[in-house]
Amino acid sequence: LSAKIPAASEGIKGSSEISVLQRAIKSGGRMLSIRKLFDSIPNLLRRICPHCKQPYTPTKSECKILGLSEEYLANRQFYKGKGCRECGYTGYKGRIGIYEIFVITEDIGKLIFANETSGKIREYARRNGMRSLRDDAIRKAEAGIATLEDVIFVTLRDEC
Repeated sequence: LSAKIPAASEGIKGSSEISVLQRAIKSGGRMLSIRKLFDSIPNLLRRICPHCKQPYTPTKSECKILGLSEEYLANRQFYKGKGCRECGYTGYKGRIGIYEIFVITEDIGKLIFANETSGKIREYARRNGMRSLRDDAIRKAEAGIATLEDVIFVTLRDEC
């Protein structure tokens, strides 16, 4: 699928693939593969340092912001880095990407070209199986790779 959108190097910014796509279509420009445009959008979480990683209980505030229920938390363990020589006493070592899987179906294409709001497009896509940046980030926190604190920080605009 291609659309008339400018090159990624022309500086289109957005908090999600949906908003980037809308801005790209509205701004015109040369033909470019949508995949190529989105390959240039980095969304990174800090990796918990494996040398000082330790379990922790998420705060009530984290749970509220992320919508994590007591039932959900009962079967999961989350981690934070304490800080050590290996990570420069930060608790983090490296970064890992998070990705939003947004498939442009015929129905979503119609919403985009009908100039619907990104919120309405996102809502429709989520009901039909889209995995958001936050969904992927929470999976990484569940796997002990990233902290819930970082999930909130990196994905806050994505969920607004």
